[in-house]
Parts: sequence; C-alpha cells; structure tokens
Amino acid sequence: MEEPKPPGTRSVEAGVEAALLHSLSSSGLGGRGASHCARSLDGRLGATVPEFTFNVPVFGNRWAVGVAFSIHILVVAFIIGIAMVAPVAELLGMRAGGGRWEKLAHQLAESVGKLFAWGATWAAFALVMIWGLYPRLWGYLATLFFVETIIIAGLLWFVMTISAYVYYLTWERLPNRKLLHNTFGWIFVLFTMLFINTIIVWDTHQLTPTGGPTDLLAAAINPSYTAEFPHRHIGNLSYGPLIVAAYVGLWSLLFWGGRRFDEGEWAYHQWLGDVMLLIGLSVILLQPIAGWFYVNQIFLASPGAWAQMMVGPSGWKFRMMIGLLGGVIFFGNLYMLLGMRRGTPRPAVITWMKVSLVLLALDIGLAVLPKDVPLGLMNPWKYVALATYMLITLANLVIYIRARSTFTWGRRSRLSWATLAFIGGLIMALFVTMGSIRETARSPYLIYDQMGPDQAQELVRP
Repeated sequence: MEEPKPPGTRSVEAGVEAALLHSLSSSGLGGRGASHCARSLDGRLGATVPEFTFNVPVFGNRWAVGVAFSIHILVVAFIIGIAMVAPVAELLGMRAGGGRWEKLAHQLAESVGKLFAWGATWAAFALVMIWGLYPRLWGYLATLFFVETIIIAGLLWFVMTISAYVYYLTWERLPNRKLLHNTFGWIFVLFTMLFINTIIVWDTHQLTPTGGPTDLLAAAINPSYTAEFPHRHIGNLSYGPLIVAAYVGLWSLLFWGGRRFDEGEWAYHQWLGDVMLLIGLSVILLQPIAGWFYVNQIFLASPGAWAQMMVGPSGWKFRMMIGLLGGVIFFGNLYMLLGMRRGTPRPAVITWMKVSLVLLALDIGLAVLPKDVPLGLMNPWKYVALATYMLITLANLVIYIRARSTFTWGRRSRLSWATLAFIGGLIMALFVTMGSIRETARSPYLIYDQMGPDQAQELVRP
C-alpha cells in the first residue's frame, strides 16, 4: 500500500528529485560545483554577485560546520542534562540530611562549572565558521532574528553564565543556606531551557521556513519550532544521565580488581550508575512521542524535506536512528536483568526479562527494515516496534525499581559495567545521527526551498 502524499505546493517526489539532483552534482558537501544545481531550484532569495568565497579543503564546508556543531552539542547536551538533575538531587540530599544524593549533586555541579566554558567555546567556533563560510546565510538569519538571538539570547546567556558559576563556586560557602544555593541551580536550568527555546529559531526556520522580513513572528514561530524544543529538552535530560552512567561503567572496568578504592566507594559508584541509568532510560522513552510530533510538523510544512529524510537518500539515517534508540533500550534492559540476578527475584521474573530481551532484539530488526521489503513501512510496522520498545521497558523498569530494595550495593560483574559503557557510545552516536538527519533533510538547500549552498556563500557588495 502506498504512503499518502502530503499536502503542499511541492510533492514528495519533487523533493526527492531535488535531493537526487544535488547528490549527482560534482561539488561534494558545500562545494561551489553545485551552483548550477542550486540555482536551478527556484531560489526565492535571489542571487547576488559573488566577491570571494572559501571552501574547506577535502571535507567541504558542510562537514566542517557539522563536525564543530556536533562536538558542541555532545558537550552542551551533557552539561544541560546533568544540570537538570543536580538541583533535584540536592533537594533529595537536603531531605535525607546529606549522603549519596548530596554527593551526587555536588559532583554534577562541579562538572557543569568545569565544562561550561568548553561547550561555549565550541559554539563560538562553529558560529564563526558559519559567518566565514556562509556569509549570506549568516547575515540573513542574524538580521532576521536579531532580537531573539542577539538581544534576548544574549541576556539569557549572561544570566546562565553567572548562575552556573555561582552554583558551583558557592557550594562550600553557603552551608547554612542550602535553599538559596539550590535556587541558583534552578535559575541555571530555567534560563538554559529558555535560551534553547530562543536560539532554535535558526535551525527550525531553515527546515520549515515561514514568514520572513515582513512577518518576523511567523518566521520565528515556524511549524517545526514548537515541536523541536520538547524534543531537545527530553533528549538532553536522557543524554546527560546516560553519559554519567557510561562513565561509571568505564571507570569500574578500569579499576576492576584494584585496591585503590574501598567497598564504600564501590557501593557509591554502583548506586550512581544505577540511578543515572534509570533516569536516562525512563526519560528516553518519551523521545518517540516527541519525535513523531516533530516529524509530523516537517511532513506538513516541508514535504520535500520529510521525503528526503524518510524515504529519500537519507532514509538509511532514519532507520539507523531507530536502531540506535533500540540499542540503548536493549542494553538498558540487559543491565537491569544482570542487576536482578544479584537480588532475590522470583524465577518467573528472570524468565520474563530474558524473554523481553528476545522481543526487543526482534523489534530492533523490525525497526531497521527498509521500506521496500515486507514489514518495512513506517506505518504500521515501525510504529509497532517503537511502541513495543516503550511498553516492555516500562514493565521492566517497574519490576527492577521494586526489586532494588533487596540489592546489596557493591561490585557488580564486568558485563554490567561493560553494558553501561557501551550505552554511552550508543547514545552519543544517536545524538549525532539525529542532528545529521535534521541538517541533511533540507539538502540541497541551507534554507529549505529558498537558499542553496552557493547563494549562502555569496557576499553582497557594500
């Protein structure tokens, strides 16, 4: 049965045809050799006389900018993710009179303070690359969204910076004013979320452009805007804790069998990896719902971009993304099964969790099938796979959390630690893949259906 054609002035087939034309050009990513292709696609922003352009050797401009932003996102998503956990952990520590939760909050705050400047540096580096490699794109977007991304985002950034370092540096200086200290952590989280909601007008407008200089509100609140920020916040809150859990797994593998740390330290690290895995795994189950809403908005507003990433040349990336998500969920469930063996569960519970792993493995296979083979269509089969991911994991999370009261915290098996470490690699690959899908969906345009790569590189004479 054929997929229904989306509404809009451009058909799905036209979008795929445009993408194929670009892939056959001799430019590579970001090269000037794509000029004939780009100019033949009815660019609505018009052409200017190029004075000077620069192309990054070997890799091309898109790859150079993409790598810089990928590094930035991997660092910053981690910072934001753990920052969202830190004030909650601090409150739990205050309620318990200290202990593990307070230690966790302190470590997360310290990580935010130490990594904040590093993540900001990569953001500045990537933006300067856009400025130099795609000057017309930069000028157009920076002028169009000057109020949002220069003035408002600048003020938000100022508050973020102050609150991040105050939260970190006053940990020992406000021992009797813990609620005041905790407030700084919440300020950082709130203003960071507002900052993200402000700056994503750039990439959402590039993918689903509406409005323009004559309608700035429509340009900012474009069709994919309201769908992207829940997708990002859910992603950050799952990514940060899962990276911490992966760090615990790697740390434990490196020091396995050593006498450098006592049993209390081992118990804390097992608890830390366990808690962060449960937080990240629980939150990531919301991602398919947020992702469906996001993709549906693209389907309605930019049908050619939707076709490019779902059934066109980039369709393999979408299947890879679903497979990576399934991998994170599969190994999260494996970790829970390995932990259950150290408790006192009923044999039927262990049997179910083993069966659930087999079902999850079959679901991953179903999710990554191409559309041209039986059971390969998105509707209903990939929806079935995603729903099964969620339902099985929810059931196992309930079973595992109820059984944790019987656990004795201490050293776990090497396979448990290796599982946590491997999840870290999968979640990083998942984030990079999601970013690549979003950015290449509008190919060959840099602003979908409006500005091609060569137009984005052109300089306007004063």
